[in-house]
Amino acid sequence: MGAEIWWNPDGPQRVVAVGPHGPRTVGATQSCFASVASRLESERPSRVVLHCASAWQALATIGACWSRKVPVVLAPNAEAGTLADLTRDTDLVLVAHEVTSPDPSPLSSGPTAPWSAPLDSELLLICTSGSSGARKLVAKTPRQLFDECRTLESAFGHRMGKARVLGSVSHQHIYGLLFRVFWPLLSQRVFLEEVVLDPQRTLDELDMPEGAILVHSPAYLDRAPELLDLRRLRGRCHAIFSSGGPLGTRTVERVREQAGSAPIEVYGSTETGGVAWRQRDGSAASEDWKTFDGVRVIEHVGLLSVQSLHTGQALVCTADRVHLLSQDRFRLLGRDDRIVKIFEERVSLPEIEERLQRSEWVRRAAATTLERSGTARVAVAIEIGESGLKALSRIGRSAMAERLRGELAEYFRATALPRQWRFVEQLPVDSQGKLAEEHVRRLFDVGGSQNLPAWRSLEEVGPGERRIHFDVGPDHWFLRGHFPGYPVVPGVVQLHWIVRWAEDWLGKPVNAHTIQNLKFKDVLTPGASCTAVLQLEGDRLAFRIHSTSTEYSSGRIILRPEGESPAGHGN
Repeated sequence: MGAEIWWNPDGPQRVVAVGPHGPRTVGATQSCFASVASRLESERPSRVVLHCASAWQALATIGACWSRKVPVVLAPNAEAGTLADLTRDTDLVLVAHEVTSPDPSPLSSGPTAPWSAPLDSELLLICTSGSSGARKLVAKTPRQLFDECRTLESAFGHRMGKARVLGSVSHQHIYGLLFRVFWPLLSQRVFLEEVVLDPQRTLDELDMPEGAILVHSPAYLDRAPELLDLRRLRGRCHAIFSSGGPLGTRTVERVREQAGSAPIEVYGSTETGGVAWRQRDGSAASEDWKTFDGVRVIEHVGLLSVQSLHTGQALVCTADRVHLLSQDRFRLLGRDDRIVKIFEERVSLPEIEERLQRSEWVRRAAATTLERSGTARVAVAIEIGESGLKALSRIGRSAMAERLRGELAEYFRATALPRQWRFVEQLPVDSQGKLAEEHVRRLFDVGGSQNLPAWRSLEEVGPGERRIHFDVGPDHWFLRGHFPGYPVVPGVVQLHWIVRWAEDWLGKPVNAHTIQNLKFKDVLTPGASCTAVLQLEGDRLAFRIHSTSTEYSSGRIILRPEGESPAGHGN
């Protein structure tokens, strides 16, 4: 297992990546590499925990560590609890929260030495949640990662050209690391070093002569029509990739209709690597997943198992139910465990429960997920013990929930933290003493005014018009994950506000027959001072949300006649 070349750059002036501080050349990359290597020589760590904002800095650091045969642990986040867990057996922690400027004196002339690494040593460890629910480190060899890059280039390279690669997914996870960093590097495509959430930055890159390749999560693509004029992608975007969770059919249709082609969906996991892909063009056959070359799939007790170079030829069993159509085609039928996807991040409900049960207040915890505007959110029911009852009477439910939420924040990202809490003396169990999920969910009232922004004033403009003046605060639940670094209010949330405000005004449920002329005209962000205008004329409820300078959304709800059922028949 000697050192073998894994990157042989063709000149110090070639651009590897671009970012907020300008281009990152091969020479600058080598300089960063040498700086990290020098520190490794000095400190001689047995392994390194890495988390940094810059994909380019991560690349140079990984290269330096591998060349010194030092394994790298990619931290999924930089929360204190996560880093504490990962650093117990680690000598060196490298964390950079911001993208920094280039080295003031990068190597700019002369030949550059090839980077090398023992290809079959387990030099990258990626934190993930397995089917048992506990966090674990999945080890990868450089050869496995580079084989996967070659597989991607073989499958898609012919349509990519030399387009720049950018996306909204982090390089601290396997999908972002492969698609945003390693694959572009090995195919000599320029990548953007920072996560791109700003729609204008995406449009700027699309205007570059070489075009762009977009690497996104389903959560981002679900809201892309609200953020971008997708028609501008036509002829400029070589491909849109999506991975990390299921992509809704409606999202696929909207992207295909407006951008001209559907996203390329990639199925896989940290354990399996890339397994299969599909690009839904509207035909029945395009719903099937097609395996990548060299990937073998089998069905065992209804679940999918995978074997390939990406798994080191080991047979990896998944928790995904499957229907095999042929040796290289299959359909997925859903997950079979309690590892859920929250904004494409795998979240272990058993781990949330276990960590909550460490509190002296908690006798038992039950975590579940509830849908919020089409997005899954974690909710937790707590069976409180004797000390918990005393604390509850002393500090109240809100303070108790915030305290427990703060303890979880040491281990989970904000998007994975519970949004709703229920405190009970006994959790509902069935005749066998087991928690019934449907009974736990009944503990939660999914409605409520907490889902609405607080209004500043109400204005009645005659019998047929009401105006609600309100502010979009920075900490509402509907902003969390939409998106980190660039929060926006989803269009479906704005429509939810209108319906709730209309019900308060009319004193009865809004029973919509159709919604006409629904338009989301601009991005609504935190800090905006807005007015919602409701106008009722007969069975038509017109609405719009605007500020003094911008109109965000508008439309018209056609109400059903009272007594008419949703199927259109009277009672």
